[in-house]
Amino acid sequence: MSRARLCLSFLSLLLGVAFFAPSAQALTSYCVGTTAEFISAIDQSETDNDDSRINLRSGNYHFSDNVYYYAPAAGSHVREGILIIEGGYGAYCATRTNDARSTVLSGDGYQTIHLNPTNGSVWFRSLSFDGVSTSTIGPAHEDETCPVSGLVFDATRVRVNNGMMQFIGKCHDVTLRDSLLVNAFASDLHYVRDTALDISLMQDLHVAHAPTLTMINVTVAEGYTNLMACCDRSTTAFLYNSIFRRDGVDIRTSGLNVYARNNRYDRITFNDGAFVIGSSNNTSADPDLDLDYRPHAASPMVNSGTANVPNGLLSLDLFAGTRVIGAAVDRGALEYAGR
Repeated sequence: MSRARLCLSFLSLLLGVAFFAPSAQALTSYCVGTTAEFISAIDQSETDNDDSRINLRSGNYHFSDNVYYYAPAAGSHVREGILIIEGGYGAYCATRTNDARSTVLSGDGYQTIHLNPTNGSVWFRSLSFDGVSTSTIGPAHEDETCPVSGLVFDATRVRVNNGMMQFIGKCHDVTLRDSLLVNAFASDLHYVRDTALDISLMQDLHVAHAPTLTMINVTVAEGYTNLMACCDRSTTAFLYNSIFRRDGVDIRTSGLNVYARNNRYDRITFNDGAFVIGSSNNTSADPDLDLDYRPHAASPMVNSGTANVPNGLLSLDLFAGTRVIGAAVDRGALEYAGR
């Protein structure tokens, strides 16, 4: 056989192997319309051995018990994949809206949804939590190592009212985009009662990875933001186009550095940390927000954000309105739409 023919045959074999190779991870979807169905889908997603997408139809899902858990038993032995909890679906989950108000998980302030993946990612999409908190925790003990790389906790177009959102771990980067946390209520007495957002990130000393926090167009109002890291100040919080409004200290940091551009806050306190070079265009001006936490026409938040953010701006804001209207993006979760 000629060399050219031999090479062609070998190439055909490689293409055949690549074409018929099975995918690394399948996706199991759950179409949910009641609280009981949601809890059942959480339970099933622990053991389906796939990426899991829980599609919630528009409506109200009320929780009366205290806690709900997602804790895959496989642990570090099997890749858990991604758990996606996404709202806004219509009948049969055939259509969807990105408006966070369309799907509401409600309680009386003392309910918490606990999500505890060991080696999987968790995504929240287009949801409202009203009187319900979320606690998403990955490996956090100093003796635990990160089993895989590229893990993420992500909240996009999420609204939290009368509750708290918490992320803890050392294997996951944390991202919040176009989200609103207001009227904070932390039922756990270990926290300041009006804590809206609590994030604690630790470095895995066994691998060269320090987790990061990225917040883009987030509004935290009438609530306290607590950002902590351990243990060598290698962790950085990146804050863009976000509004923090609370009497007194808006953000308390410990053990991490902060890169802040085009945000609004009164005060950030540092304990073993500092601003990263390049932080700029932050203000303490009154954000002048309406009852929906959208800036009024004359608000200094209007047209004062930056488009220079990781992975670019999203096309829609928290309530599925156009994200950029005017000369520049507005600061905060919602764009002023009156012009």
